[in-house]
Amino acid sequence: MTRWFTWEQVNFNSAVHHALSETLHALAAYQQELAELRKEAEASRERLERSDRALAADIEALTAELRKRAANLETHNTALEAHNSAMEARRPKLLRQ
Repeated sequence: MTRWFTWEQVNFNSAVHHALSETLHALAAYQQELAELRKEAEASRERLERSDRALAADIEALTAELRKRAANLETHNTALEAHNSAMEARRPKLLRQ
C-alpha cells in the first residue's frame, strides 16, 4: 500500500529536481548575460569619460582662443577710438580751410 505513495514521492522529487535544474541553468544564463552587460556598461562609461575629457579640452582651447580674439578686438577698438578722436580734433581745422 505504501508503494503508491513512495512512487508518487519519487515522481514528485524527480519533477522538482528537473524544475530546479532548469531554473539553475536559466539563472546561470542570466548571470552570464548580466556580467556581459556590466562589462559593456563599464566600457561605455569609460568611452563617455574619454569623450567628456576631450570635450572639456576642446572647450578650454576654444575659450582661450575667444579670449585672445576679444583682447585683439579690444586693442583694435581702442586704436580706432584714438584715431576717431584725432580725426574729431582735426575736424574744426579742416572745416575752416
